[in-house]
Amino acid sequence: MFRMTRDFDLEGPAESTLELQRKVLAEDRILVEAQRPEELPLDLSEEFHIRADRFSTVYRQALIKLGLGRRFAS
Repeated sequence: MFRMTRDFDLEGPAESTLELQRKVLAEDRILVEAQRPEELPLDLSEEFHIRADRFSTVYRQALIKLGLGRRFAS
């Protein structure tokens, strides 16, 4: 399921926006489904992080707490 919101053209029909999003998602689907997950390096001290990395660092910290993934040896 995919949910979408818009904050533009609120008076116009939603169908044209939804149609464009469906087209984009269909194009991306082939690439996304062809990807194979790789294990993440969980040792965050080996990388330089900026504010935009916050979500991925919290996610990786959660993996560590759950005992999932593996730590890459240096």
